Amino acid sequence: VDLLTGVVDFLTGVVDLLAGVVDFLTGVVDLLAGVIDLLAGVVDLLTGVIDFLAGVVDLLAGVMDLLTGVVDFLTGVIDLLAGVVDLLTGVVDFLTGVVDL
Repeated sequence: VDLLTGVVDFLTGVVDLLAGVVDFLTGVVDLLAGVIDLLAGVVDLLTGVIDFLAGVVDLLAGVMDLLTGVVDFLTGVIDLLAGVVDLLTGVVDFLTGVVDL
């Protein structure tokens, strides 16, 4: 009877050991799943940062386009005023020519 009890205890210990190994491996799998989730979060964070920086670049490009448009507009106004000055100079030259006649 003691021998059978010893064998049962031994086999119970082996089963408990195998259950412990399974629990350990389950813990390792859970740990790896957590690491994978962490890395996925880091990838998402980096993707968000890249998207944010791309938005900033687009914003700066829009500001540059706006400033270019303002400069073009002001250049047009200056050209218009130069044309008005040329027109008035022509009118003055014409009137000077009429008076000289």
